[in-house]
Amino acid sequence: MKRISLGLLAIFVYQFTLAQNPNKVTINPVKQNEQELTNKMYQYDQFTAGQAIYKNGTVTAAKLNYSYLTNMILFIDAKGDTLELSQGENFREIVIGVDTFYYCKKEFLQQITHNPVYNLLIRRSLKYNGQEKKGAYGTYSGTTSTSSYNNITPTEGGGVMKLTSDVNTVYIFSDDYYFIKNSDQVYPATKKGVSKLFSGKQQELNNFLEQKQINFNNKEDLYKILAFAASVLK
Repeated sequence: MKRISLGLLAIFVYQFTLAQNPNKVTINPVKQNEQELTNKMYQYDQFTAGQAIYKNGTVTAAKLNYSYLTNMILFIDAKGDTLELSQGENFREIVIGVDTFYYCKKEFLQQITHNPVYNLLIRRSLKYNGQEKKGAYGTYSGTTSTSSYNNITPTEGGGVMKLTSDVNTVYIFSDDYYFIKNSDQVYPATKKGVSKLFSGKQQELNNFLEQKQINFNNKEDLYKILAFAASVLK
């Protein structure tokens, strides 16, 4: 029976663990899997019936999708071209299927709770996270850059830039959360942001945060803040 060294076993286990990471997308032109990034850059498998609702009440129906690369809404025009929805500040909200999006600071955020006044928004982004070089035993390691994917532009038609060498190019999904009040007042889900949300009720908020030991990176804890806001704020 052949033996395998502990070091080599550790490498295989490490590579297997990376492959199972649902928040990681690894592209390698030698494996000809560039289409995987194109498939995952959109929230919906196909452009979905939706509505763009303007602040003046006008409603426009269209086939829409959400790009994780740009955090913008895309639509298909009468010619069949895929275009980015511009002038987002003119819209009250965008509805795609059963999902609602709001425009804030030059990007769209999705509503993920449905309470009367206070709700939680999410910005899910797909970011370039560097490259891994091929090493011993066919493994890949050593991320060489951590710059944002915004520095790399998709090609016309929604594809991605072609790579030529046998390296893994890594993309990571990351989530950022925001609170929204009455569908128009948006606050980052941070201690500073929630302090602005609880303006005038700072002492109550401080007591709550201390008692509950809130982690602003934990979605379940953010739900607790929403419930507390509904009970304390008018």
